[in-house]
Amino acid sequence: MRMRVRILPLAASSLTLLLALACANPVTLKPGKPHVIDVPIDLPRDRVFPTIVTVMHGEQYDVIVVEQNLGVLRLEPKVFEGPVMDNYCLFPAVYTKTGMRVSTFTEYHQDRLKQGKQGITGRVALNYLVTDRQDGGTNVNLRSAWEVTNGEQMVACESTGRLEEGLIDAIKAQLLAPSA
Repeated sequence: MRMRVRILPLAASSLTLLLALACANPVTLKPGKPHVIDVPIDLPRDRVFPTIVTVMHGEQYDVIVVEQNLGVLRLEPKVFEGPVMDNYCLFPAVYTKTGMRVSTFTEYHQDRLKQGKQGITGRVALNYLVTDRQDGGTNVNLRSAWEVTNGEQMVACESTGRLEEGLIDAIKAQLLAPSA
């Protein structure tokens, strides 16, 4: 008995496979929104605001706007290399049906480099609003906006909150440190 085997050209069979997978598991971009943290601190604003500026300089952020009398601090966006983004953001492509992430920034970055393409970079823009409370304490509002690019497209991504919580913890630690 003789069997006939039909071999499709590789490009056509790969395309068919990709189309079948795409139909079975459609992918959606899920851009992130700004991440906001509001933190009450039981110290006066004139002590809290300069501490935030000091901590941000120590974390290598460049200041764009300082309006201490209004409690506004805006920082130059800071750039992060692709694999580091997994610590701070959720990968924006998800399977439509399940909501599960398609990849990680590390995997995507490495895949692009293997293809001879530009890797990915991310950046975060941080803004602080520091306001007086009626009881003499201070409210610190930290707003972050994350973006990631592969050199062809830029997408907002959802923060994990790790960076922002770490910055707030550093500010609190500095405020609690004994003065020299």
